[in-house]
Amino acid sequence: MNKILFLFPAFLFFSCNNSGLNKKFIADRYEIDSRIIQNKKNVSSYDKFLLNYGILRHRDYYNYEIEGKTFEEILELSRGLIDNGVEIEEVFNKNGEVDSLKIETQIEGSGVFRKSPNSKKFIKAMKFNCKYTNTSETDIVVLSTTFQMKGPFKKMITAAGFDINCLIKAGGTLKVEFVLEARNIQTNLQFDKKVETPYLYLDEIMLNSEMVPLGNTVITDLEFYEKCDFEGERLIPFKTYNYQTDFDPSKQIIKDDTGKAIKIEYGDAHFTVEENDKAVEIITGRTQ
Repeated sequence: MNKILFLFPAFLFFSCNNSGLNKKFIADRYEIDSRIIQNKKNVSSYDKFLLNYGILRHRDYYNYEIEGKTFEEILELSRGLIDNGVEIEEVFNKNGEVDSLKIETQIEGSGVFRKSPNSKKFIKAMKFNCKYTNTSETDIVVLSTTFQMKGPFKKMITAAGFDINCLIKAGGTLKVEFVLEARNIQTNLQFDKKVETPYLYLDEIMLNSEMVPLGNTVITDLEFYEKCDFEGERLIPFKTYNYQTDFDPSKQIIKDDTGKAIKIEYGDAHFTVEENDKAVEIITGRTQ
């Protein structure tokens, strides 16, 4: 019995070392090290995702450091960030706020869709749904809604505006299902990244994110509008946020006197439909 008690801590120590997480992170080696960690059976899939996400999202303006740390230390840091978020404020110019409209969202995961019933083109996308509740005593028409995708560290990955064009009766509800192309999410995740990461864990990122309504365009002129039934259909955004064209770190990241980034200014919260925006697109059918 004494021998078993003596060997047990040694076994734990060996297992920890054998995971590869005791190695120090070196940016130029991460492509190799991440492949080694990926093949370790004694590291959970969730920990692999979380470790990788902490490295993928490392930016100077997110105010956390990974240089000089071991992978185990970065994993612990990422656990704290997924619970508490990154230490920087995100600021939007509020527009499109509607007090009488309650919106509940749910991310369903990823799927692969045909762009149209006869199309040969498939897209990978994040699926999410939304329940609108009109809490007022007046019938309204929801023309459009903008959602922010907040990632696992509770900061913006992208935003998307959707045409709705539906009547919601006073006290009534509306259920709508949406898709957001994975390509937009992936492109924004990789903007301004500091380390090459061979794995993205996109499905895990989607499932550990949330969709937050930023604003709506609502009218009370009900002519030409009626209640909608989107059963079996999903809406595609008319506009998405693109860091490559919409974000300028030198102008939108605000720093204090010490040079620490304290907030990011993203501009208007709600996308309004403009003439050059894409026409409303609907994906019919379910996941392939």
